[in-house]
Amino acid sequence: MDSLDKSLLCGRKLQGLSTYLGDQFFNSHCSKLLADIYLAKGNKDSAFYYYRNVFSFNTYTYARQLAVSSYAGLAKLFKQEGRIDSALFYARQALMVSQTNKENIMSWGENSDTYTAEISPLLAEIYY
Repeated sequence: MDSLDKSLLCGRKLQGLSTYLGDQFFNSHCSKLLADIYLAKGNKDSAFYYYRNVFSFNTYTYARQLAVSSYAGLAKLFKQEGRIDSALFYARQALMVSQTNKENIMSWGENSDTYTAEISPLLAEIYY
């Protein structure tokens, strides 16, 4: 069992726990984790499913970081599939959320600059 398979197993257990506890915020984070793992494994269908689940569970308006990274993940998936319009839409959504919530993002501490820094090259990569 490789490290991604182990991560997937742990992620599924965490999501089961979050469902049992009824914690939607925790469940959103688990969905994001599982989506990232499936993306790394090359399983696009499952990655799409879990990225979209982030938004169905994410009822908390302060979870901007989760939204930004999930939109960026969807943009990467659509780019891989050659669906450039959709990739651009989600990359722009990620950039818009990060730009319109700068004060909130600055409170994320040392990682506050990474979101815009990751999205800008993603937009440029999609365009070219």
